[in-house]
Amino acid sequence: MAIKLDFNKAYDRVEWDFLLELMRRMGFAPKWIQWVSECITTVIFSVFVNREKQAAFTLSHGLRQGDPLSLYLFILVADVLSKLITHNLHRGQLSGFKINRHSPTLSHLLFADDVLLFLKEDQSECLKILDILSSYCIATGQLVNFDKSSVQFSLNVSFPLRGSIRQLSGFRETPVNAKYLGLPTFWRRSKAEAYDFIIERVQAKLQGWKLKLLSHIGQETLIKVVVQAIPSYAMACFIFPKNFCAKLNSLISKFWWNGDPESKGIHWVNWAQLAMPKSEGGLGFRDFHDFNLALVAKQGWRLVKYPNSFCAKMLKGIYFSHSNFMEASRGRCVSWAWASLIQSRKILCNGVRWQVYNGASINFWDDKWIPSLPGFKVSSPKPPISRVSAVVDIIDATHGIWKVEDL
Repeated sequence: MAIKLDFNKAYDRVEWDFLLELMRRMGFAPKWIQWVSECITTVIFSVFVNREKQAAFTLSHGLRQGDPLSLYLFILVADVLSKLITHNLHRGQLSGFKINRHSPTLSHLLFADDVLLFLKEDQSECLKILDILSSYCIATGQLVNFDKSSVQFSLNVSFPLRGSIRQLSGFRETPVNAKYLGLPTFWRRSKAEAYDFIIERVQAKLQGWKLKLLSHIGQETLIKVVVQAIPSYAMACFIFPKNFCAKLNSLISKFWWNGDPESKGIHWVNWAQLAMPKSEGGLGFRDFHDFNLALVAKQGWRLVKYPNSFCAKMLKGIYFSHSNFMEASRGRCVSWAWASLIQSRKILCNGVRWQVYNGASINFWDDKWIPSLPGFKVSSPKPPISRVSAVVDIIDATHGIWKVEDL
């Protein structure tokens, strides 16, 4: 089962004494701790009524949201909860979630002040996690918001067990239409239907602006800063259908030319030209399909660049346990996220190339590793009598020269 935790006013409840002691235990220099203490404890808030200062007060705990330093300090506090869960996982008191024998155990995920916990459907584990949360909240000042927290069960959990766990934990069950970080918690068969809410959000924004007297500069700013940012997170996870992206492009184009996303007036320039950079004569609007491919390709590049990250280990255990991401096959009956990564991998294949160190992992004949050639790879096929297979085979490591005679 999965538990989504939401802490009530998480930043405002952080205890200063706990934070400063935590920094001492982590080995921060006393001078640095003093600087941090001055930043969080010397803030004065003033109350103004009719532009006149009526009162002023200081806080006894909490971090200021919006302060760049507060984000890092809150991460230190949240890491304590992560360490408590990991410690109990190693002691066998929590089991976590393991997809298969090749993937690592998933016990929790943290995003800002939200926490996702993955537990076995067992009352003892439920009691243990409640005990961990109680200790964490008492020490840090945090408070679980039970109204916004929820629990989600797998399909094979019996209804009596679900009821007993809900009663024991105090969490309500996640509704079918719930969303987390802007994405649906439960997927339907139609992916385009699942993202209708994005179309609705974009239309609502544009409809709210159509009656306002906006200049073209104002329209351009609102489109780029507000509207085109709405689907960014979802587009970084999945490849949307082309007709879905075309519909978003059409709404923006109609609003740009007519001030109304539903109007069918004259479009003096086609969308492809509007989406070109300003240096090339366009307006720099994002084409949603290209933007979608680029965002998902960035996730694929992170798998290549950081193979030891938890996400990379998880995907490797599921889809390419005996190879790497660039060589992995799509497979059958795969998730939408993995199919999207494979589809966007074409962008990486067109641009990435190897940087030679010892050359042990680079295929001499098939990989892209030669900067001076147009395709970055050897154009001639491998001769039948050649014993060279990897770049390391033609490197003289002692003298640092190429062994051309071995080709």
